[in-house]
This record gives sequence, C-alpha cells and structure tokens, in this order.
Amino acid sequence: MTTENFKNIKELGIFIFLGLLIVYCCIFFCIAFLFFQSGFKSPLSYWIFFGPLFNLQYVGFFISMYLRSGKELTDESDKTEIRERSISFKACVAGFLIWLIVLVVLEKIQVDINSYLSLFCGFALIFGIFWLLKIADKRSKKIIKK
Repeated sequence: MTTENFKNIKELGIFIFLGLLIVYCCIFFCIAFLFFQSGFKSPLSYWIFFGPLFNLQYVGFFISMYLRSGKELTDESDKTEIRERSISFKACVAGFLIWLIVLVVLEKIQVDINSYLSLFCGFALIFGIFWLLKIADKRSKKIIKK
C-alpha cells in the first residue's frame, strides 16, 4: 500500500513530466525547423528526438522526489517502486547512449538504415537492457537474502 506522501510525489512527477515534454518538443522543433529546413532526414535525427522521450517521465518523477525531500518512505511498496523506476531510468539512459553511438558509427561509414527500423531497434535495445537489469536486480536480492 502506497503512502499519501508517495502519491503526492507521483502526481507532481506527472505534471513535471508534462511540462518537460512540452518544453522539449518546442525547443527541438524550433531548432530542427530553423536550422535544418528539411526537418528530419536521417535516423540519427529521429533518434535524438524520440529516444529521450522515455527518460523525461523518470526525470519528472525524480525531480518531484527531490522537491519533496526530507520525507522518509516507510512503506515497502514505495521503496520497491522507486527501485523499479531507477532501474528503468538507467536502462533508458544506457540504451539511448549506446544506440546513439551505433547510429553515429553507421552514419560515419555511410550505411543507410530506415528511420522507423532505427527507432524500433533503439527501443528494443532499451527494453533488452531493462530486462537484463531486472534479472541482475532479482539475483542480487537472492544473494543478499542468503
């Protein structure tokens, strides 16, 4: 059962996420259409826009936790949810950066890849990293219990 304080943190996190999403989209579209008249052309530009969108929800949550600091979370389900969100955030950041490096290398060696396939592969990489981190977390919990 989640505590009332944690529910307030999640609600504030949703509003911060929506604000970050609006600001991110506005800034990116202004830069993309002012400096690059053709908009999105390469898979790299698609990934730079769509890749960090998953990160924004976790950033909003953790910013709201920082704003409500000083409150001790006593409920075990609250601690579990925070642990899951931190694992998800790590997977999103790692997957974004790894796929960004892969796309830069592919662009440098001039390999053409479909933009939608690139997005799919990037998000599949994020999901794969998340899955591996969840397995590692479960194994570490078993080792600690022994």
